[in-house]
Amino acid sequence: MSPIRGLPFYLQIICLTFLTLQKAEATNTVLHVITHSHLDAGWVYDVDQCYVISNVIFTAVLTELVKRPERKYTVGDLYFFHRWYNEDENRKVIVK
Repeated sequence: MSPIRGLPFYLQIICLTFLTLQKAEATNTVLHVITHSHLDAGWVYDVDQCYVISNVIFTAVLTELVKRPERKYTVGDLYFFHRWYNEDENRKVIVK
């Protein structure tokens, strides 16, 4: 049995990414990790609950992107992003 199998899923992904990066470094392979978020409204949570979760994610990501502008982030949930983006006029100055 794999030692990471009992870990929560997100930790399994982090471990696998780390192991892949080690292998990529050893073989001079370039690995691109694309950070993104995705919520299926109505699958586990209703639309308003998903928006609350998205709001926390987008706000945290924006905080980090302001600190490290060379980083990129993609959004899979445009409805939630549009709602979050239009909620605060200051975001329109920062987010391009």
